[in-house]
Amino acid sequence: MANLQNSSSLESSMSGSFIVSSTASVATETYQRAAKLFLTKSFVDSLNTLEPLLADAKELRRTGQLSEKTWIKSWKLYFVLLDAAARQQEEASTRSPSSSSSSSSSSISGTNSVSSSWPKKVRLELVKKITDGSLWKQVENEFGGSLSSAPPDIVFGLTSLTIRHGTTNNSILSMVSESLELYLSSMSDLVQSFDDTYRHEYLKVLDLYILKVLPLRNEYDLAREMIESSQFYDSHVKEEKRRQLIKSEENLVKKKQKKEEEDSKRKQMEALREEAKRKHERLVQQQRQQQKQLQQQQQQQQQLEQKTSLEHQQSSVNSLSSSGLGPRRTASPTPPRSSNPVRSFDSLIFYWRRRATAIVQSAMVWKIIAFFIIIVLSVSNPLARERARRIVNNVWRKLSETARMGFKVSFV
Repeated sequence: MANLQNSSSLESSMSGSFIVSSTASVATETYQRAAKLFLTKSFVDSLNTLEPLLADAKELRRTGQLSEKTWIKSWKLYFVLLDAAARQQEEASTRSPSSSSSSSSSSISGTNSVSSSWPKKVRLELVKKITDGSLWKQVENEFGGSLSSAPPDIVFGLTSLTIRHGTTNNSILSMVSESLELYLSSMSDLVQSFDDTYRHEYLKVLDLYILKVLPLRNEYDLAREMIESSQFYDSHVKEEKRRQLIKSEENLVKKKQKKEEEDSKRKQMEALREEAKRKHERLVQQQRQQQKQLQQQQQQQQQLEQKTSLEHQQSSVNSLSSSGLGPRRTASPTPPRSSNPVRSFDSLIFYWRRRATAIVQSAMVWKIIAFFIIIVLSVSNPLARERARRIVNNVWRKLSETARMGFKVSFV
């Protein structure tokens, strides 16, 4: 019976270890899948795969389903993804070749910067984590509320990411400096008890603090003092760190000068764009004014032509009225022309009525009518026709004799 219980407990322990091993392999596979997606530049998919693993990291580590090695690698990959999002945001903001070349010169992972299509909303959220200090709080909460419990390579990656993309905010830089100072002071007495790998990572954090963070705050004197008083540097290392500090100061001055030049060029370009925009607006305004003036001139020309035509019609009526021999009548003033169709039609009737009256009053018309009446009456009377024929024959005979006499005289 005891053997049966021992065998059953052995089987249960073996089954439990198998379950833990299988779940641990699941966590490892999740990290590997996220890493492969990152290598294929599928940054968004890689982040979506990695975030659930980091969210459940405490529970997975407590149950032994996530090894410390995979845990640290997952955080490093998370920092690299944030770095890629921040770099793309910088490129989208500046659109400057110089900024693109400088951003591609270094990376947390040691590889060249790659570009991928991050959704704007996701990209801004990730960058905000870096610039507002929430990433530091996330890491501290993950490691028990203090950086002293975090591995030095995690602290190094977090600090590198922040000083690369979040140093424009002085409050964040101060927070980074104070957090690193507490971390280094709390770990300085314990470093000697750790292995060489841990000690090497701790020294990388110390170098980063002395050569990067303090120069960004213009605390070069404190950096030199820490180099001289450090128990981890021998004389040769101290000399090397002094040269690196001087070089870091020179690089920082050059970087500031370069940034000022870029800002000046950007302001000049913005001023040129604003001036070009104002010129374009003035040109459009001038074109509109010219078009408006042209339309006004065309309207005035049409009104002048209409007025000239009306005056010409009035002068024609007056000339017909003045050509008659009968008593003159004073022409009533012609009503002004109106755009109303009914009034225009009345004016036309009035014009033709006046013209017909002038023609009837003319004496020449009655003379022409009397002449035609005489001709018609003469042709209708037989005696008048006979008399007219004799007159015509007599005239024809005389003309013939005259022509014949003229011909004889010309011949002689």
